Amino acid sequence: MRFKNRVLLSLLLAVTLGQAGERVITLNNGKQLTAKTIFGSPVHEKNEFLTVYGVRPIFENLEGWRKTHLNWRLEFSFKKACSGMLIVDNPMQDGNPFHIAFENDRSMEEGNWVTYVRLDLLAMDEAPLCWEWLNEPGDSWIPFHLVVQPKYAEKPTEFMEWSIVTEAEKAQLRGSIEKLKRREEAGIPCEAVMPDGRKLPYRALKGRPVRFADNELQIDNLSPAVRVDKQNKNAKTLVWVLQGRHRGTRESVLKLTAPWLDKAFSHTVKIRSHGPFTFAFAAAPEHPGFWRWQEGDAEQWLAVQAELTSVDSQTTHAFNEFVHIDPAFRKEFQELVAK
Repeated sequence: MRFKNRVLLSLLLAVTLGQAGERVITLNNGKQLTAKTIFGSPVHEKNEFLTVYGVRPIFENLEGWRKTHLNWRLEFSFKKACSGMLIVDNPMQDGNPFHIAFENDRSMEEGNWVTYVRLDLLAMDEAPLCWEWLNEPGDSWIPFHLVVQPKYAEKPTEFMEWSIVTEAEKAQLRGSIEKLKRREEAGIPCEAVMPDGRKLPYRALKGRPVRFADNELQIDNLSPAVRVDKQNKNAKTLVWVLQGRHRGTRESVLKLTAPWLDKAFSHTVKIRSHGPFTFAFAAAPEHPGFWRWQEGDAEQWLAVQAELTSVDSQTTHAFNEFVHIDPAFRKEFQELVAK
C-alpha cells in the first residue's frame, strides 16, 4: 500500500513539474517580461515574509450615485511579525509606484498583528496605463512589480506578480462602468436651504441625497444617534454620527465644519487605517445648532462640510453631506431616544 502511494505521489509530482513553465509577455509599451506559470496560470509568490494569493481588477457595485471606482486588489498574508514598506509598481505605468507602510511588530503569540491584508491600489483615474487592456480583445496578462522592505532586513525582497483578465471579465467590467455612468446621469441637481438661509447644491437619486464617494473615501451614512454609557445605561448622549470607508492607504485627517449651523464648530479626526470608520461629533448640548431641528414639525435640511487631507498633503477632498428632516424622521428619532 505504501509503495502504491509513493508511486501515485511520484506520478502527481512529475505531472505537476511537467506543467510548470514560463511565458514571455510583450506589453503595450514594448517591454518583454517573463511570467512563471503552472498549468498555464501565473505562479503566486511565497517567500519568508509573505504569501500572495493574487491580484485582480475589481469594481464595487455601490448604492446611490457614485463616481466610477475601478481598482486593482492585491491580497496577501504576512508569514511573520515585521514592519517596513511595501512598494507596488506596474511596468505598464512607468513611474508613480504605490507605497504602503506596514507595522506588524507584535509577536504571533499575542495575536495582535495583521496576518491577512487586502489592498486596493492603482485606481483607473490615477494609473490609466494600467487599464488600457480593458478595451483590448482577448485575454490580457497584467504584470506587477512588488518590493518588500522590512526595517530589519539587510536587503529588500523583489518579485513579479501577474494577473490574467479574460475577455468575459473585461465585458463584465465594461458593463458595470456603463451602468454606473447611466446612474450618474440620472442624478438630479437640487438645492437645499440651510437654517441660516444659504442655499447649497446637492444631487438626488430617487429623492434622496447622494453620498460622496471617490478613490480615497466613501461616505455611507450621516445621522443623529444616541450614545449610551456602558457603565450607566440610563446616561444617554445625543450625537451626530458619520460612517464610511477609507479607501486610501496614506494616513489622512478628516475635518468637519458646519458654518450654517454653528460657526464655532470644528471637529478633526485622524484616519490611520484602510477600511470602515464611525465618528461621533457635535454632542448635545455643547452644539445646540445641530439639534434645533427637534423643535417644531417643519421639513428642513442640515449639512456638514467635510474635508479629507492626506498627512503628506498630496490629496485633498472637500464635499458636503446632507440630511433631510421631516416629521417621520423626527418621530423615529424620538422613539429611539425614548428606548
